[in-house]
Amino acid sequence: MPVWRGRPRPRKLLCSAMSTDLQLAIRKVVSINPATGEIVREFECATEPEVRLAVARARTAQPAWDKLGVRKRVAIVRRFQELLHGKKSGTPD
Repeated sequence: MPVWRGRPRPRKLLCSAMSTDLQLAIRKVVSINPATGEIVREFECATEPEVRLAVARARTAQPAWDKLGVRKRVAIVRRFQELLHGKKSGTPD
């Protein structure tokens, strides 16, 4: 294992932090309201195996997504956008 500053070199994580030392301790992404500074929500960072699994699933699904054609994909993404907006505004669709 490579050595860094007299310690084992830190593994590169999939979430960012202020410094490499913090990357070892912080495994959350914090969403902050810029107007108030209030913490809106904290999210756990994905682990490397979780990311690899998500990428593998996406690659498996891609051929079927491609077969839908552009118009159908746009319609699906627009519907997803509507659902997100409805959730944000609190009005069910």
